[in-house]
Amino acid sequence: MFGKILAVVLVYAGMAGGQTAVVPSVSSMTAATAPTTSVPTKAYRFDVISIKQNKSPKWQNVAPGVIPEGYHRTRTPMWVPLITAYLPQVGGVGYYLHDRIKGLPDWANSENYDIDARISDEDRAAWQKPEMRQVILQPMLQAMYIECCKIAVHREVNELPVYSMMVVKGGPKFKQTDDSPPPTSTPATKTCRRGPRN
Repeated sequence: MFGKILAVVLVYAGMAGGQTAVVPSVSSMTAATAPTTSVPTKAYRFDVISIKQNKSPKWQNVAPGVIPEGYHRTRTPMWVPLITAYLPQVGGVGYYLHDRIKGLPDWANSENYDIDARISDEDRAAWQKPEMRQVILQPMLQAMYIECCKIAVHREVNELPVYSMMVVKGGPKFKQTDDSPPPTSTPATKTCRRGPRN
């Protein structure tokens, strides 16, 4: 059986490993990079973005991602926010791991970065609404990748073999769970005899 899988193809043009980018927001968003669902009425962008390579050998907490002031991640590979930026946020992230991204540069997998992206005061009211935040986060992250990493993106749908679970003729063979409590049993006793001491 074949199923359709969405893939994101990157055309990479920019950011060298270890580069720091601090980018102010810009005014417009191209139609080619606009999200495919729930398109916002304005071109939302982070106000200030800082991306710094993190070479610390120690594990650090990469959470939380979305914060009240914007978006923040510590010691994370750059493909992680890319999934949020471009791939559908339905069905769980397990459906859209980075193997669905083609053309990803090596540093996006092998290097870790600290990302600190702050929203503008103008967008703060919209950002505080959880339902609105889901709509504007994708275009904000897309703009971050375009401005800081100089990438171009297009989407394609490929047909790949998949497994499909179906109910066989006659219906499922499951048995209803017995809710009665399990029988109580008396624990076995064991007698331990100690021999004489020498």
